[in-house]
Amino acid sequence: MAARSTICSIRIRRKRLIISPRAWKRDLNIPNVLPEVREGMLAAVLYGTGRLSYDAGGNETPLGKTGTCDDHNTTPSRIGWFVSYADETHPKIALAVLLRGNTRRVKGPTAAQVAGHIYRRLREQNYFTDGPKGTSIPAISTGK
Repeated sequence: MAARSTICSIRIRRKRLIISPRAWKRDLNIPNVLPEVREGMLAAVLYGTGRLSYDAGGNETPLGKTGTCDDHNTTPSRIGWFVSYADETHPKIALAVLLRGNTRRVKGPTAAQVAGHIYRRLREQNYFTDGPKGTSIPAISTGK
C-alpha cells in the first residue's frame, strides 16, 4: 500500500496569508515500517504512557499511542488523546479517546486510562469472544 503525501506552502505577502497545497510525487512505503510501528504501539501499552489501557484480565492487548498538546498562547487549554486497536491477530475495534480541558489531568496517559476502562467493560460483556455471527453487543454506559 503506497500513499501520496501532501504539503502546504504558507507564505505572507503584503500582510496576507497565502496557503498553496502541493502534492508530492513520492510514494510512501508504509508496509515496510508497519512492524516497527506496531512494536512501538505495543511497547507504549506495556511499558509506556499507554500502560493504563492494559487489561490484565483479558486476552486482547491493545496497541496504542498517547499524545498531549498544550496551547498557552491564546487560551490555556490542553488536549490529551489515546488511539488504539485491540486484538492484533483479528482486529475487532479501533478506539480513540480525546480529552480537552484546562487542568493538568488532561493528558495522554489519562486518555489511555479511559480507554482501559472501555476495554475492560467490553471484555466483561464478552465483546472479544468469538460468538455467533450477528450477535449484538449492548451499549456501554459511561456512568453519566
